[in-house]
Amino acid sequence: MDWGKICQDSAMIVAFFLVMKWILEQFRAELNGNRKERLEYLTKLDKISDKMENHDIRAKENHIETQAVHKEMIITLARINGYKKD
Repeated sequence: MDWGKICQDSAMIVAFFLVMKWILEQFRAELNGNRKERLEYLTKLDKISDKMENHDIRAKENHIETQAVHKEMIITLARINGYKKD
């Protein structure tokens, strides 16, 4: 048996496993970072969605109020201009 060859082979195997361990730890750190970023993104997306829904509700209410004001204006302006209701 050549002890030098055995030691060299076992050193290569150990080095391979150490490199693999380091790569897997880096990959785990990247995945955890991505997970945290994705949660922040989904939280912000949820807030944006809520704000859009609130805006739609307020826009509809404003539209209804504007329609009522315009109806009153049309009636008032018609009366001022001398138009009579049929």
